Amino acid sequence: MNKFFTILFKDESDADKMCVYKITIGKKYYIGSTINTTSRKNSWEQAVDDAFYNHRYGKNSVTNVMHHVLKNKKNEVGIMSVIELVESEDLLNETEQKWLSIAKGDKKCLNCRFRVSNSSRKKINDLQESSTEYNTSNPCQSNARG
Repeated sequence: MNKFFTILFKDESDADKMCVYKITIGKKYYIGSTINTTSRKNSWEQAVDDAFYNHRYGKNSVTNVMHHVLKNKKNEVGIMSVIELVESEDLLNETEQKWLSIAKGDKKCLNCRFRVSNSSRKKINDLQESSTEYNTSNPCQSNARG
């Protein structure tokens, strides 16, 4: 099976970092955090490929990224870059929240939720958006609760 979506590091030194990161796909982007950028990169590629090939769609950021890639075939490659390095896992949520608050309402942002919770440290395939804060400019939000 061919890969539907590939992510490259903007700078190879961004591999294996604990940080808040950005995945840029054309003119749009997704913001997240991770304890290891290499593992997260691989998880994102697998999750988007799985959504595409196995028709696993939902109201989540993975589906939103997949839809953007489908609409813009030239954007089948995402570029992952470190936005801010984080010294300890305890600071990941707080640091990610800072960046999500900045991105909230930006039509270029592909995130579906903008509130980080302690449970957000789970596998990317389990990302079901349960927050009441939604990015209303995103297609994954068409039936968003208010």
